Amino acid sequence: MSILIDPEYVFTELDAETRQDVFEELGGALLADGRVKDDYIAALAEREEGCPTGLPVPGGVAIPHTDASHVNQDTIVIATLAKPVAFREMGGDADDRVEVSTVFMLALASAGEHLEVLQKIVKSIQRPEFLETIRSTTDPQVIADTASEAFGLDA
Repeated sequence: MSILIDPEYVFTELDAETRQDVFEELGGALLADGRVKDDYIAALAEREEGCPTGLPVPGGVAIPHTDASHVNQDTIVIATLAKPVAFREMGGDADDRVEVSTVFMLALASAGEHLEVLQKIVKSIQRPEFLETIRSTTDPQVIADTASEAFGLDA
């Protein structure tokens, strides 16, 4: 897979109150660089309502993403949050929430890559040392390299 995780799209200690704040901050960076279409942030929020992405792993992880039609250039954005933000739980009831501390936001132009990348992320976050490395450093390059290696992406 030839998706790169660019340290430019790694955010540490992101200050956000809501998941919409997270979408606007991270999606806004992609929009400013032309990596996504104008409707990307709205599409993320809409998809998150119907198909929540909060995972109840220790520390909480969310993997927001939307259809490839909203993306211009493949990008994986990673953010650690200054304080946890509530996301709806994937596969849970409408009122089930996960307090999320780490976000892996996918902007992938190929629909087929979404599933493959999601599987690699889910497998990686089940390893406590992976999330510990992501959460314990503030160096975007270290986070990008750690994630790229864990996800089996080209470096």
